[in-house]
Amino acid sequence: MNKILYTFVFLFLGSLSALGQSEWFKEIKRIEELKNSPLYRHEVGIAIGGASAIGNSNYASFVERVENKYDLFTDGWFEHLGSSISVKYFCHLKRYLALGGSIGYIVCNEGYNREDWGIYDTDIKARSFYLMPTVKGQWVDNKGFGLYSKFGLGVGIQHMWMESDFYVDNAEEDWCVHPVLQVTFLGLDFGVRKFRINMEFGVGSEGGFSIGTTYYFERVRK
Repeated sequence: MNKILYTFVFLFLGSLSALGQSEWFKEIKRIEELKNSPLYRHEVGIAIGGASAIGNSNYASFVERVENKYDLFTDGWFEHLGSSISVKYFCHLKRYLALGGSIGYIVCNEGYNREDWGIYDTDIKARSFYLMPTVKGQWVDNKGFGLYSKFGLGVGIQHMWMESDFYVDNAEEDWCVHPVLQVTFLGLDFGVRKFRINMEFGVGSEGGFSIGTTYYFERVRK
């Protein structure tokens, strides 16, 4: 009877030991996978952009009103486009899908002259602060290189005003709340695993083109 009991205890302890070793090996394997995985759960970054679209119906109406009232003229090159700075965050839910958004600030200064004078002595200026939720599609992501696209839609607060060397006693100013949009057709980043330089090409409030830096953290398995 004692032999049977000892045998049962020995087999039970042996099975516990094997199970413990199995779980231990699984944990070691998981840690190794995490070490070698290029994927991260979160990313934060900052970027500056050019050809940032600040135009909306309120801004267009303000510009048209000022142009007609003071007989102003511009050549129309890069009309209603400015520069921007933005801070972004994304959480990667899947290998190819991330949700997040950006907070940004757009600056636009447009020079105008009086009709037929050829002297640019009047500026129409606009400043816009926006918040934009964004979805990101990650097409390629390895240890030092990535390709992606983005789509964002949000809301901004815009301040518009006129400054003139000629119409010094006339003040034109307005505020508005307006929608903001960003479509990034192609984004690429390159560098080391956690720190990367990124470049984006698209259309919208973050810019027709932008360059920035991104930090990735909390590694996940493929």
